Amino acid sequence: MEESIKLNRKEKSHSLLYLILLFIIASTLLIWIMFRNSDVFASNHSSVDDAYFIQNKEFVAKQSQAVSLYDTMFTRITALKNIPSSASAESDIMYGINTLNSYNENLPTKDPRFINFHQMALFLKLYYEDMMVYKKMTDNVQRFQQQLDECEVGYKDQQGYLNQIKAAQAAKQQQ
Repeated sequence: MEESIKLNRKEKSHSLLYLILLFIIASTLLIWIMFRNSDVFASNHSSVDDAYFIQNKEFVAKQSQAVSLYDTMFTRITALKNIPSSASAESDIMYGINTLNSYNENLPTKDPRFINFHQMALFLKLYYEDMMVYKKMTDNVQRFQQQLDECEVGYKDQQGYLNQIKAAQAAKQQQ
């Protein structure tokens, strides 16, 4: 026959505390066995983290230089729309674009984030070429408009001269 064991409230709480304490000791022992030879807790970061932080610091420094150069070149290219062409301004713009393009060269590690500088330089180069085409087109339109105005003035002068000749011939025929 089976007898049921009945525990009072105090004995139940002591057995629960005993089981919790046993669980904590067993968990601590297993954790110590698993991690006793590793240096995970000895250092806060590894050499890979150090290299990443140095590379990230270098990237942030280059990025701030690149953004300021990008803004300068963008405003210079946009200003080309309204000013006459000059070889020095165009060479300064091309030098700035090439400088921006070379930010990812001569680096010990090839960080894929540095490719953005090349893409920025490509965009500026395309924007510069488009601005030069726009400038040439507007110059051509202005020149053609000026030639048209001159031609219209010449045509009106010729028309007035022809009208005078016709009037003189008509006057001669009536006499």
